[in-house]
Amino acid sequence: MIASGLTFCLLSLKDSIMTDIKHIQNQLVDFMEKGLHLIVPSVRTDLFEMGGLDSLVFVELIMLLEREFGIKIEIQEIELDNFKSVATIAEFISSQQQHKQDKSQQYAQISGNGHGS
Repeated sequence: MIASGLTFCLLSLKDSIMTDIKHIQNQLVDFMEKGLHLIVPSVRTDLFEMGGLDSLVFVELIMLLEREFGIKIEIQEIELDNFKSVATIAEFISSQQQHKQDKSQQYAQISGNGHGS
């Protein structure tokens, strides 16, 4: 029974992550249309090949992602494959948000342990 409960939890987590990524994808499409005047036919469309992302628009995109999703993108984190499509950008944002949440939890644990001493 424990194994089936664990499997259910893992499947629920996977569904939750997929729902979050779909939500991020929808937000990205909306932001790109309204903020960057970029119409993206599909979340898998290569933004570089379609000519939608030149260097100026790319910088605008990075600023938009940081502002709208509350993340900080360091220069060393910029790999073009992460920004190739709406789908890859959404996965990148999700991983950045998870990393930020993990760091916050680690800090809270360290802070909590420091007060108990």
